[in-house]
Amino acid sequence: MNMSALAAEVDRNYDFFQRHMAEYLPREFGRYALLRGAQVVGFFGSADAAEERGEEFGDGIYSIQLVDPAPINLGAFSNG
Repeated sequence: MNMSALAAEVDRNYDFFQRHMAEYLPREFGRYALLRGAQVVGFFGSADAAEERGEEFGDGIYSIQLVDPAPINLGAFSNG
Protein backbone atom coordinates (compact mmCIF):
# COMPACT_ATOMS: atom_id res chain seq x y z
CA MET A 1 0.00 0.00 0.00
CA ASN A 2 1.27 3.46 -0.88
CA MET A 3 1.22 5.36 2.41
CA SER A 4 1.35 8.79 0.76
CA ALA A 5 -1.69 7.86 -1.37
CA LEU A 6 -3.48 6.70 1.77
CA ALA A 7 -2.63 9.90 3.65
CA ALA A 8 -3.85 12.02 0.73
CA GLU A 9 -7.09 10.01 0.55
CA VAL A 10 -7.72 10.37 4.28
CA ASP A 11 -7.14 14.14 4.13
CA ARG A 12 -9.37 14.55 1.07
CA ASN A 13 -12.13 12.43 2.59
CA TYR A 14 -11.96 14.30 5.90
CA ASP A 15 -12.28 17.68 4.17
CA PHE A 16 -15.26 16.41 2.16
CA PHE A 17 -16.87 14.94 5.28
CA GLN A 18 -16.51 18.18 7.24
CA ARG A 19 -18.09 20.22 4.43
CA HIS A 20 -21.12 17.88 4.32
CA MET A 21 -21.53 17.13 8.05
CA ALA A 22 -24.76 19.16 8.36
CA GLU A 23 -26.39 16.93 5.72
CA TYR A 24 -25.52 13.73 7.59
CA LEU A 25 -26.27 14.73 11.18
CA PRO A 26 -30.08 14.53 11.18
CA ARG A 27 -30.32 10.95 9.94
CA GLU A 28 -26.89 9.39 10.58
CA PHE A 29 -25.82 10.79 13.98
CA GLY A 30 -23.69 8.28 15.90
CA ARG A 31 -23.08 6.08 12.84
CA TYR A 32 -19.83 5.63 10.93
CA ALA A 33 -19.32 6.89 7.40
CA LEU A 34 -17.08 4.94 5.05
CA LEU A 35 -15.44 7.32 2.58
CA ARG A 36 -13.53 6.73 -0.61
CA GLY A 37 -12.70 9.17 -3.37
CA ALA A 38 -14.25 12.08 -1.42
CA GLN A 39 -17.63 10.35 -1.40
CA VAL A 40 -19.59 8.47 1.23
CA VAL A 41 -19.80 4.80 0.31
CA GLY A 42 -22.22 4.09 3.15
CA PHE A 43 -23.12 4.54 6.81
CA PHE A 44 -22.66 1.76 9.36
CA GLY A 45 -23.59 1.06 12.96
CA SER A 46 -20.00 0.36 13.99
CA ALA A 47 -16.48 1.18 12.87
CA ASP A 48 -15.88 -2.57 12.49
CA ALA A 49 -18.76 -2.90 10.03
CA ALA A 50 -17.47 0.07 8.03
CA GLU A 51 -13.99 -1.43 8.02
CA GLU A 52 -15.30 -4.79 6.78
CA ARG A 53 -16.94 -3.04 3.83
CA GLY A 54 -13.82 -0.94 3.18
CA GLU A 55 -11.66 -4.06 3.02
CA GLU A 56 -13.68 -5.15 -0.01
CA PHE A 57 -11.85 -2.48 -2.06
CA GLY A 58 -8.70 -4.56 -1.74
CA ASP A 59 -6.24 -1.65 -1.74
CA GLY A 60 -6.85 -0.27 1.77
CA ILE A 61 -7.48 3.23 0.42
CA TYR A 62 -10.49 4.49 2.37
CA SER A 63 -11.30 6.24 5.63
CA ILE A 64 -13.95 6.09 8.33
CA GLN A 65 -15.53 9.00 10.18
CA LEU A 66 -17.96 9.12 13.08
CA VAL A 67 -21.03 11.24 12.32
CA ASP A 68 -21.01 13.58 15.29
CA PRO A 69 -20.97 17.38 15.67
CA ALA A 70 -17.41 17.05 17.00
CA PRO A 71 -16.10 14.29 14.71
CA ILE A 72 -12.95 12.41 15.49
CA ASN A 73 -10.64 11.68 12.59
CA LEU A 74 -10.34 7.92 12.77
CA GLY A 75 -7.73 7.90 10.03
CA ALA A 76 -7.48 4.83 7.92
CA PHE A 77 -8.05 1.20 8.63
CA SER A 78 -5.91 -1.32 6.84
CA ASN A 79 -4.75 -4.90 7.05
CA GLY A 80 -1.57 -4.00 5.17
